Amino acid sequence: MTKTRNISLLILATLATTPQLGKAQFDFGGTPELTDQVLSDFIRASESLVLAKFNPDQRSRMKGILQKLWNDGQTPQAVIGTIDGSRQLAQLPERTQRLALMANILGFLTRAEDLVQQGDEYSALMLEVYRSNHKPLHLQAPLFTKPIADVYIDAFLFLGMVQSGKPEPKIGEASREKLRLELARDYAKADRKARDQFQLNVGQVIGHMIQWPTMDALQKLLVRADLGAKLTPEEQSYVVQARQMMSNHAHQMMSSQLNFMKQSSETIMGSAPLWNPTTNRWEQKGGIVTEFGVTSVK
Repeated sequence: MTKTRNISLLILATLATTPQLGKAQFDFGGTPELTDQVLSDFIRASESLVLAKFNPDQRSRMKGILQKLWNDGQTPQAVIGTIDGSRQLAQLPERTQRLALMANILGFLTRAEDLVQQGDEYSALMLEVYRSNHKPLHLQAPLFTKPIADVYIDAFLFLGMVQSGKPEPKIGEASREKLRLELARDYAKADRKARDQFQLNVGQVIGHMIQWPTMDALQKLLVRADLGAKLTPEEQSYVVQARQMMSNHAHQMMSSQLNFMKQSSETIMGSAPLWNPTTNRWEQKGGIVTEFGVTSVK
């Protein structure tokens, strides 16, 4: 039943993006009872998906939607799966939770808009909760809001750090607000195909942001090498040796993934920022972001 599939789409995507999570337990015998506890747990999970709280009226309407669909054979599984996945996600570090959710939220909301056209009450309610709590940055892109723009900016800064090997610059609030508006305007001008690719690219980058803290030194070096970072002769030697030890298949898979990261960086913001020692600042050309407001790194 198409109308119920959107209930678990985002949490499934989140589980795929977050390799630290175990497999969610989606199978159960029979149809569980829709208790107040199940409803409360599901609403709590749904609130995390749209970064907002349900009001009493919205909680009541959600209960009515689930009661109407509960015995269709799919809704209970989607609800229990979402609760299970949300609990697993809550066990991870706060940074991982935030990134995993933000990697998929715009795609989830876009799919919800599509399902609303098919009469999906769940999607309509989720969009209502989201829109009533988050002001759009551009009228032609009502789903593109401050929290989404912020994580996209963070993804760009991460890619610049990986390629340059320099610490991420500190962005002041005024500069960040200008960047948010630039991103929103660019997203608003894009057609559906470009928007979908934009979301996919950023999601891939955020996946690497999640894994970066757990990578060892060699893995990080290989990432930097494939992203075109300037390496020392010693680092270049390590990269050559590591690639020789890797199977052709494994290296091809890694190179393909890393090349996609590089493409993502250029798609999102143009060329990655480079550190200019003469001016003691990050500089970047092309793409959405201009050079305004980037503070020097002490």
